[in-house]
Amino acid sequence: AAGAARAATAAATASPTAAPTGSLAMETDATAVAEAAAAVYTSVWYFDPNTAPPALALDWTVPSFGSRSDSFLKGCQWSPCGNQLLTCGDDNVLRIKTLGDGFQAIETKLVREAENVHDYAWLPADPATSQPQLFASSARDHPVHLWSARTGELQATYRPYNHLDEITSAYSLCFSPDGSELYCGFKNCVRIFNVERPGRTFQKNTLFERRTGMKGIVSAISFGQHHMYGCGTFSCSFGLYDERDHKAVCLQPTPTAVMQLRFSPEGHHVYCGGRTENEILCFDVRSMGTALFGIARAATTNQRLFFDLSKCGRYLFSAGQDGVLLVHDLYAATVAESGRHAYTVPCVFRMQADTDCVNGVSVHPVQAVVAAASGQRHFDVAGCHRDRRARAAAAAAASQTHQSKRRHGLHGEEDEGAAADSDSDAGGQHRLQVPPALRDVVLSASSGNNSSSGGEAGDEGGSATGSSSSRARQPHLRVWDFATPNQQQAVTEQHQQ
Repeated sequence: AAGAARAATAAATASPTAAPTGSLAMETDATAVAEAAAAVYTSVWYFDPNTAPPALALDWTVPSFGSRSDSFLKGCQWSPCGNQLLTCGDDNVLRIKTLGDGFQAIETKLVREAENVHDYAWLPADPATSQPQLFASSARDHPVHLWSARTGELQATYRPYNHLDEITSAYSLCFSPDGSELYCGFKNCVRIFNVERPGRTFQKNTLFERRTGMKGIVSAISFGQHHMYGCGTFSCSFGLYDERDHKAVCLQPTPTAVMQLRFSPEGHHVYCGGRTENEILCFDVRSMGTALFGIARAATTNQRLFFDLSKCGRYLFSAGQDGVLLVHDLYAATVAESGRHAYTVPCVFRMQADTDCVNGVSVHPVQAVVAAASGQRHFDVAGCHRDRRARAAAAAAASQTHQSKRRHGLHGEEDEGAAADSDSDAGGQHRLQVPPALRDVVLSASSGNNSSSGGEAGDEGGSATGSSSSRARQPHLRVWDFATPNQQQAVTEQHQQ
C-alpha cells in the first residue's frame, strides 16, 4: 500500500518533460520529484538550429586593468538572485556586473586580489528574499576573503594554517547548500569554516592518510542531494563523501585531472570535466566504476573550462577552445550501439559564441538565459622563430669577425682582458666577443627572448614587450536570451507546418 501511494504521488507530481522511452531513466522518490518539479524554469528553452539565433542581451568588452594589456577572463557565475554577474580576470581582478531590466548593465564593481585567483563562489541565497549578495575568493598565498557584491568591500577573512603555522591558500571553494559552511580544498584535505565565525577556526577532513584515501590537491568541490558532496583532485580521481561524518563513500579514477564537478538536481548523477579532456563524463552515483556517457567538447590545453546545467537538469551547456556553445539534452540519452560508453546524448543546439576560447558558461537561476566568458593567452610563434633566426645570424657574424681578428693578429688589450674573463667563467666556456656594430642587434634579440620565456614573467611584470611576447585578444562577456518572442514565434510556426 505504501508503494502504491508513493507511485501515485510520483505520477501526480511528475514533470511534463519526463525522459522518453528508451532513454536514461531518472529514478527518484516522491519527495525528490516534487522538489525537482518545483525548481523547473518558469520560462521555456527553445533550441532549434533552423530558427534565428537567440537574442544577444549583453555584449560587454572587458577592459584591461592598469597597464595589463594581456588580460583575459577565467569564467563567470550568476548570482543566486540573477541580477549580478561575477567574472574573474587574469589580472587578478574580480568584476561584479549589476544588470537591470532587459539585462542592461547598470554598474560594475571591481575587487582586486593581490595574487592569482584560484577560485571564487557565491554564497547561496533565496532569490525571493532580500538577503545580501556575498561571494568568496581565494588567491595564492592569501587567506579566503568574503566580499560584498553590492559595495565591493571586504566582509570577513578565513585564515587556513598548515602544520608549520603558516597561511596556505585554498585551491577550490564551495558553500554548503544552506550557506552555513565554507568548504576549501587543499592538498590531501578539505578545511571547513563556519561562515558566521571568521578567523582561523576550522574543521579538517583528511582525504589521504597512512597510504589510504584520495591523494592530491583538491581542485573541485560540489554538493549534491542526500548529504553528499564530491571532491576532485589534480591526481586524476574524485571521491564522494558524506556531509554528516565526512567519510568516503566511494572513489572514482578519471582519465585526466579533475577541473570541475557538478551534481544533477536529483543528486543521482555527477558530471566531471577534466584537464585536456575532450569529454565531460557522467557517472551514476548508485553504480560507480564506468562512465555512462561522454559529452564532446574542444579542450586540449590546461585551461579550466566550465560547463553548467539548467535548473531542471535536462540541458547541459558547454563550450571549448573553438568558441562553440553546445547544448545537450540529457533526457534524450539513448543506448549506444557502439563505442566505449553505454549511452549517447544528442546535441540539440550549437552556436558560434566567440572567435576565441569560451572558458566559462553559466545558466541564469530563474530565466532561460545563458552567460559566457571568453579569452585565453596567445603566443606569436612566428615571431619566436624570427627572433631565433636573427640571433643565429648575429652570432654567426660575430664569430666570423672574431676569427678574422685572430688570423690577422688584431687582438688588443681589451680583447685579451675579455678573453681572460671568459676563461675564468664556470665551465670553461669561451664568451663570444660581439663587435660594436652588432652589439645592438644581439641585445635586442636577447631582450625579445627574455620577454617570451615562460608565462610567469609576463604575468608578474605587467604587459610584456617584444615581437614574441604573449598577447591576448579582447575578452568578452556575453548574455543570450533563449526565450525571446521572435524565437518562440519561429518555433511555433515550424511546429504548425
